[in-house]
Amino acid sequence: MHLLGSVHVASQAVYPLDSKIESAFDRADTLVLEMPMDDASQLQAAQKLASAGTYPVGDSIDAHLKSEVSDLLQRQLTRRAATLDRVRSFRPWLVAVMLTLDEMQRLGYRTDLGIDIYFAEKAKNRKRLSALETVDEQVALFAGMTEGVQEGMLKETLIRLGDVEEDMKRALLFWRTGDTKAMDELLVAPLRKDYPDLYQSLFVERNRKMTAAIEGYLKSTGEYFVVVGAGHLVGPAGILELLRGKGYAPVQE
Repeated sequence: MHLLGSVHVASQAVYPLDSKIESAFDRADTLVLEMPMDDASQLQAAQKLASAGTYPVGDSIDAHLKSEVSDLLQRQLTRRAATLDRVRSFRPWLVAVMLTLDEMQRLGYRTDLGIDIYFAEKAKNRKRLSALETVDEQVALFAGMTEGVQEGMLKETLIRLGDVEEDMKRALLFWRTGDTKAMDELLVAPLRKDYPDLYQSLFVERNRKMTAAIEGYLKSTGEYFVVVGAGHLVGPAGILELLRGKGYAPVQE
């Protein structure tokens, strides 16, 4: 099995990929993604996420935020020449995702250049496809967030929006050089320290489930190429440590 940490939103600068990565993909019988990436699944995910992230008529985000977070949100919207009406009907987690993607796109990063989509396209008609999570599981991850976790996610996003450009530069550097410790410190450690409930929801619980799925592949036959968000591989509760705890010995190439 080959495990590759993914950058979900990237730029053309990450390509071409290292020949070791391409060679491992070529040898594999099956491509395993974090979630299904075919067009139908992507459309289904977008529709379900939009539905789960929208308040029912008569409710709005300003009724659910503490004044500190509401003020942070208003300041960020003002910087973008936008008003609260743009996001009023959306739940905090969806606003956090929207603002992050908007900022990354402004900087030239695109979802269609992400590592997951790159390999999903390459695998068409060439490899068997599988996924560690379903669309419904990804939607449930956000839909099941408590109000406190959602607010923590939005607050963290609002505080760090100004750092996105530098964070992305550093993340891509650490990704290219395989610096797992630095990747953990940049992407995961801040949540682990300051937002433990959010960390538990986004990483700890999912990492356990994904590790169990990966172990299932390891116990079967064939050669697998697994692409999962880089943040899920690193750190004390990351997939690599969980696999080591089960007696496996991952080797970094």
